Amino acid sequence: MPRYLFVTGKLAFDSLQDTLEKMSPDFEYEIAVHPISVAALMDTRFIAKHLEDARGCEIIMIPGLCKGDLSVIADKTGVEVVRGPKNLKDLPAYFGREAALQGYGEY
Repeated sequence: MPRYLFVTGKLAFDSLQDTLEKMSPDFEYEIAVHPISVAALMDTRFIAKHLEDARGCEIIMIPGLCKGDLSVIADKTGVEVVRGPKNLKDLPAYFGREAALQGYGEY
């Protein structure tokens, strides 16, 4: 069972934590909150600068809208890095579960 480290910003932390809890994933995880409000504004250099270590995780997942070369983070941590979906609500589908569309309103 892989252990994930999810990287996010301050505003998305509660939503990410709620989404992961509702998924009841079959993997362990931790969340690293970086010192930025909007996670999508981070790039891989910013993430690498503020990520101290991988906390014993095998995979680091960054937000899908983050730009830059993933090897910048992988080289610093020695851990595989992947981009998640562009939208946090698509995270369950990314892991093969039913999409969580709560909070999207009528459209």
